[in-house]
Amino acid sequence: MRIYIDFDRTLFDTGNLRKVFENTIVSEVKKIKPEALDNEIIDNISKLLQENDFSYFKICSYLENQFSFKNNYLLNKLKSVLENVEDLVYEDSVRFLKNLSQKGYEINILTYTDKIKYNYQLMKIMGSNLAQYVDNICLCTKDKGELGIDYKNGYFIDDNPEQLKSLYGAGVKENRLICIRRKNEGHSIRKITEFKPIEVKNFDEINFL
Repeated sequence: MRIYIDFDRTLFDTGNLRKVFENTIVSEVKKIKPEALDNEIIDNISKLLQENDFSYFKICSYLENQFSFKNNYLLNKLKSVLENVEDLVYEDSVRFLKNLSQKGYEINILTYTDKIKYNYQLMKIMGSNLAQYVDNICLCTKDKGELGIDYKNGYFIDDNPEQLKSLYGAGVKENRLICIRRKNEGHSIRKITEFKPIEVKNFDEINFL
């Protein structure tokens, strides 16, 4: 049996990664003279912060263009953070993956990204150290229901109702779609009305696999 598991906010605490990135950038911005940070620069940073975790890389590029940081100094700071983000893996994730492996499941990380963030997403997964527990890492730039994979014989675990909807439209039965709703994380408050996947708060509640 194949298991397809989403990465961000399913296996990995992406919300806290943003906090780590923000603290890293703030500590460097404090070194800039206050008078150099005009309202336009502050507004542009604020707009970028409203995006996703990749926005911090955009902020670094923006600041490096505005000020005299040397040789991708800020970008390299964030990359060094990504080299070891194992502490941001949810505590139940490794336990769950090990349990699936012991039962003989094929485990796949199936995560949505886009062409711009593709390498970044892979860096994040490798830095999480989860690759050792899975059989395959699949980064897709299309909705997960458009990939033509083995939809009938797999289970799909995701926090994003839109991706689950895409999978449901591809023919995955409701009892093979698992929506994980971690507290105060990303898509956790979004309701699903078109179909009824299995809903859980964490991996420990998935005791039927």
